[in-house]
Amino acid sequence: MGDSINLAARIMCQPLAKEDILCDDRTYSLCKKDFDLEHLGTCVVKGKSHPVDIYKPKDMLVRKKGLGSPTLEAAPAEEPVKMIGRDHEKSKLREIVERCRRGDQVRLVVEGEGGQGLTTLCSYLRDQAHERKVLIA
Repeated sequence: MGDSINLAARIMCQPLAKEDILCDDRTYSLCKKDFDLEHLGTCVVKGKSHPVDIYKPKDMLVRKKGLGSPTLEAAPAEEPVKMIGRDHEKSKLREIVERCRRGDQVRLVVEGEGGQGLTTLCSYLRDQAHERKVLIA
């Protein structure tokens, strides 16, 4: 996992990443069935001896025209955001919600460094609790 995260961080430091979400070949391969991605070419990143292919999702952003240069704004979501992977973590969160539903007292601390998807995991936990009518605080 270390190399994947390092590569993702390097790709997100590219100038194109200021306006778009970017990913590499491996991420493209994992999510091309669920998302329409556009190949942007290659970029040179620190720590890699060869240029890396980069991609960006299509149709997740809409271009808004105004005065000056166009800006990008998130398109309204019609479906919940899909979380790719994290099966182990999602399973553990469902177990915790089920324990709460049975009346067990559970304390959960979710911690980590920014950019690792913790907010998305917490949203997943909230959604699971809501579906099962479990109050979490």
